Amino acid sequence: LELAGQTGSRFVEMQATGNLASMLERQSPSEEAFCLYRKALELSYRHGGNDSVAIAHANLAGALARTREDTRAMEHYGKALEICRREGMGLHRADYAMELLIVLIRCRELDRASRLFQELDSWELPLDYHVSLEHARALMKNAMGHSEESCEILLGILEEARPGVEKFDVLALLYQI
Repeated sequence: LELAGQTGSRFVEMQATGNLASMLERQSPSEEAFCLYRKALELSYRHGGNDSVAIAHANLAGALARTREDTRAMEHYGKALEICRREGMGLHRADYAMELLIVLIRCRELDRASRLFQELDSWELPLDYHVSLEHARALMKNAMGHSEESCEILLGILEEARPGVEKFDVLALLYQI
């Protein structure tokens, strides 16, 4: 952060603060990491553009979601998503919508999740979002008590899932059901 401050660029300082927050939080979630996320968000409002503000909200939301502070995560994902909708930030919009969707389902906010699915279904998403969206749809069906439908969706996307994490996530949910 000291080096970033020496550049004289508040944008560089904002990015460095967010990156340091991410590194610290992923090693071990701590108050220091969350303070840095909040500082990056504050810097984004003062010195960044709307894209920087959306990214800072989403970064903080992701950290909150990983520590199961879901109410606050939904709030920050919602703010990030609203900026993306307003500014036409397509790929960020899809990413943040997908992240918010997972948190909504986990919190059993199924009506809100359903409305977000409708919105996502109306967008022309790149093909590589298909497996993630269908995985979320299977989570939703399972949360609604429709385990057979959930399994059908998961079996339908298993072949499309990329080897590694994506395929593991699909198989793990199938196993849980």
